[in-house]
Amino acid sequence: KATVSVLNWSAFSPSMAGAPVFLEVLRARNVKKSDLTSESDPYVSVTLHETGSATSAVVPGSVEAKWPVVDNDKHPCWFSTSWISPCGTPGNGLLVKLWDEDPGGRFNKDDFLGEICVPLQSLPDGVVKEVSICPPKDPKHVQTIELRVRRSFPAPQKRVVLIRHGESEWNDAQSNKKFKVMLERVDHPLTNTGVSQALGLAEQIAAAAKDGVDDKYVQDLLQAPVVYSSPLCRAVQTAMLACAPLAANPKLSWELKKNAREKRNRGGRDSSGSHYGAKIVKYLHTELDELAERWQEEGKGPPLPDALHELVDRLDYKETETQWWQDDAEDKDDAAFRARQLFFHQIMWDPRDVVVLVGHSHFFRDFFATYFSPRFAAKVAGGGTRYSAEDWASKKLNNCGVAHVSLDFTPVHDAWRSGRAPADAEYKCIEHVELLFDTRLIK
Repeated sequence: KATVSVLNWSAFSPSMAGAPVFLEVLRARNVKKSDLTSESDPYVSVTLHETGSATSAVVPGSVEAKWPVVDNDKHPCWFSTSWISPCGTPGNGLLVKLWDEDPGGRFNKDDFLGEICVPLQSLPDGVVKEVSICPPKDPKHVQTIELRVRRSFPAPQKRVVLIRHGESEWNDAQSNKKFKVMLERVDHPLTNTGVSQALGLAEQIAAAAKDGVDDKYVQDLLQAPVVYSSPLCRAVQTAMLACAPLAANPKLSWELKKNAREKRNRGGRDSSGSHYGAKIVKYLHTELDELAERWQEEGKGPPLPDALHELVDRLDYKETETQWWQDDAEDKDDAAFRARQLFFHQIMWDPRDVVVLVGHSHFFRDFFATYFSPRFAAKVAGGGTRYSAEDWASKKLNNCGVAHVSLDFTPVHDAWRSGRAPADAEYKCIEHVELLFDTRLIK
């Protein structure tokens, strides 16, 4: 963590004095409890001001950016970047406010938990800085927030390889009406069929690498420098098994992303987690051991490699240090909002050109249904793809299905350059979807 005092602006790149301002809020610590029966439900708002004083005017053309509410959490995390202003100067200040959402509270107003105005010149491009905020009614209580300013646009294009998890115990129980299996636990692991599916995909990936397959979409998968995974057990197990051939790259990054979890349907115990923080790693090791034991008992194939445990140890779990799942049901709009957070506030800002994302059928389906670009939507409507628009909106990838997705963020960047927040239509960024390895859409 950087503890940076106010710097001479001449130490920065000369172009930064008129560069845009983007801000990543990573996490907060020790948020004051303002509710009687639970921790606060914190969120952050930020505006850019003319000077380092909170009472100065807001910079014209800038916006108030908000980071979403994290329910009942003393140590919330976001790891999310938002646009603040098309142009910032050394004398500007970022006014950072911390809030507790309290719609049912007194006067139906959120509780204000403090603020700090941070001089822009004290935040070098790309460097994390921790700032302290004290509640106005309790100045001895120190809350901290980690910030990182970015002064340049991210790359306008990104490729994401989506992989749906293998068959889980929940999937099998739903198909065969095994209600006890559905209800006796949360966060269901893979079945042996799911293991077979994931190992089958791993074989296809390994064969493509060995044969030097001349397919740009497959090559993106083979050369991907990072694997994102939903924190749910079935997704992580699929990532470990199916993407094992990619692990030959010692620099490959494995990261858990809470926004990639499955849409929480009513009664969907498979989409509730049970562990977080360092305990999630111990939990995944235990589940992997039990998975390997079930696999051997049924004689499905050779033992699962011990190296899978090494992959679990390589997981970056910083986004799951506190509760990362939602206890109540989500609707389509909730899932679409999380998809926007994941793709536009996280993946877009990842410096790597290609990201592998292991996740879930409903989450992917809602992403397809919401974010086709006008050009790709017209292609689909005109019969230029194997599946219709209705198929993409109502069907899902088969277990361990793979979809290469080309994203173009140019309309979003153009809106920022013109000094305004993007309209909903400008977030429609999916320019092409290519299904790999005989993947299909199913009901």
